[in-house]
Amino acid sequence: MDGEVKIGDFGLVTRDDDDDDDDFALIERTRHRGTSTYMAPEQITGKTYDRKVDIFALGLIYFELLWTLSTGHERGVVWNDARSQKLPEEFSLTFAKENEIIKLMLSEKPEERPEASTVKAELEKWAQTHNLDQERATV
Repeated sequence: MDGEVKIGDFGLVTRDDDDDDDDFALIERTRHRGTSTYMAPEQITGKTYDRKVDIFALGLIYFELLWTLSTGHERGVVWNDARSQKLPEEFSLTFAKENEIIKLMLSEKPEERPEASTVKAELEKWAQTHNLDQERATV
């Protein structure tokens, strides 16, 4: 164990390289795949989706890494609330900065979710303020 945390490729969307436009047009990679508890609202409702579904899932994973859910019942209640940006009050007091970015990541509207580069920059800033070894951080 090297102490590094790595989140793998979610593999949900990909860039359409055949598109001549420079607007990062995306095509669907999978339909109705993945773990439903981590799916973004637009996936659950069957709407067209893009790379922002990965940001939603990562927001849930980030929350899950920071917050202990002791029982299955608690997990069900807190998890459903978290999917709607309603994080426990104690979480927001304990993890104020993380609470801000996670809420953005869990925005219902994909266009309100941050880009992966923004999340990475926020995590790097957090690591610097907490004196974590920057060279070991893999985001």
